[in-house]
Amino acid sequence: AAAVFVASAATVVPQLLVPLVVERAPADRRARHVAVVIAGLFTGIVAARVVGSLAGQAFGWRWVFVGASLLTVVLGLATALALPSEGRRGTGPLLSGITSLPGLARRSPDLWRACLRQAGMFGAWSALWTSLALLLTGPAYGLSIATAGLFGLFGLAASAVAPLAGGLVDRFGAAKVVRSAYILAAVSVPLFWLGGHTVVALFVAAIAIHAALVASHVANQTLALTTTSAPATANTAYVVSGFAGAALASSVAAPAFAHWGWTGVCAVAALWLVVGWVSTSVRR
Repeated sequence: AAAVFVASAATVVPQLLVPLVVERAPADRRARHVAVVIAGLFTGIVAARVVGSLAGQAFGWRWVFVGASLLTVVLGLATALALPSEGRRGTGPLLSGITSLPGLARRSPDLWRACLRQAGMFGAWSALWTSLALLLTGPAYGLSIATAGLFGLFGLAASAVAPLAGGLVDRFGAAKVVRSAYILAAVSVPLFWLGGHTVVALFVAAIAIHAALVASHVANQTLALTTTSAPATANTAYVVSGFAGAALASSVAAPAFAHWGWTGVCAVAALWLVVGWVSTSVRR
């Protein structure tokens, strides 16, 4: 648990790159540039799950962590060399950005709407995806951990949605893309429920929920970072909200699976989508 906490706290590079991209990208192409970063982020997340499952099965989990540590060192050095050098911008205390978050959210309705929408979407995805291994390795399918990890390949295919979503946000605005993503996610929930009995439904649902999450993330994060004059601070609020929604949904999904099985997990995902959908009435 301590190792997971430290690793999660240190994994902040993607959250620093997105505000940098928003700041440097042309105004009419910001969403497209954000989409490229997000596509890389989700591709890495999903691919790591697949590769990690296979490597863990073949070599044991200790060597998975050794490999991840070495790769992190190499990528960290490469990133430090590639990024432009910048001095400190703010003049206030180190934590002044955090203390300004409530006021920033009050002054920017679009920001807190984006935060709530992504908390709902990310929570629904997390409830389903973190519980999927329990279904696949349980009595219904009886798969090994390595085979269950291969389901991540379907999410990998859906990451290709990010560039398309970026172009649609630049052209039609974030609200329409988010609403479309929520509709797609809503369709995926009954497909996931059917997936408790047929693997074909799981295949389709896995692609649909990943595509919905990626499209929603591109639209919501672009809106959150362009609606204020403090994109880095706004990104903090957005990321914290999204991960809080995901963590809470996962913590509810586990006992739901224990008491009501796969149907309970699907109900948790549907609840999170309903909560997020309520906050989608934004005109931008």
